[in-house]
Amino acid sequence: MAGFHLTIRTPSRCCYDGTAERLIVRTTQGDVGILPGHAPYMGALGVGRLIVRQNGKSRSAAVMGGLIEVLPSEAVVLAGEFAWVEEIDPARARAEAQRAAALQEQSRAAQDVLRYTRVCLELIAKK
Repeated sequence: MAGFHLTIRTPSRCCYDGTAERLIVRTTQGDVGILPGHAPYMGALGVGRLIVRQNGKSRSAAVMGGLIEVLPSEAVVLAGEFAWVEEIDPARARAEAQRAAALQEQSRAAQDVLRYTRVCLELIAKK
């Protein structure tokens, strides 16, 4: 199958520079599939899975943030965070997920406190 040139970069490294038959990537608007000859496209990357198909085999990665630019014979992915599945340390990923969940709870609690203090201030102002 004919392919297109694909480059995947983060601020610190080049993650992929070669031919791809197909690219599927999560954007802020949903998943986008790229094939050779795709119409020009530019989009913001979301958080999700990126799949590259090359030589009949698929390779998956996690991606967070960045941009994708597509031309008829080339696609460039500039990712904020990127990791091929074989690069992911399961223990580290679990620990980061737990830390993120705790931060999310703290954030919700902080939002509740902020709303509460605003209500208190509104009540004081009406006194």
